[in-house]
Amino acid sequence: MKIDFVRPVVDWYAKRMEKRLREKDKSRGKDGWHDGQLYYYLRNVKKCYLKIIDTFYMKKVEKFTEKDIHLAIKKCIDGGNFFMMLADNLRDELIKRGI
Repeated sequence: MKIDFVRPVVDWYAKRMEKRLREKDKSRGKDGWHDGQLYYYLRNVKKCYLKIIDTFYMKKVEKFTEKDIHLAIKKCIDGGNFFMMLADNLRDELIKRGI
């Protein structure tokens, strides 16, 4: 499938994901998630999800503080990166199996 246009929100999100990955390059190494530790990535996705739930649970939108919103966006981006890492490891497994 050829994609000629990337939606602005996808571009915004992908750039923030890449920025967070680069911040972690020093400690994990570039593409340092090719270790097959699938549970690690699932556990971290869950942590991000729960942090977002804890931040917003039972609050009305107008009660969200700017700090709440920035934290939730960061956790969405971190969770997205962990999902991407999980998907990449699973893709590696398919490639190993010749699929």
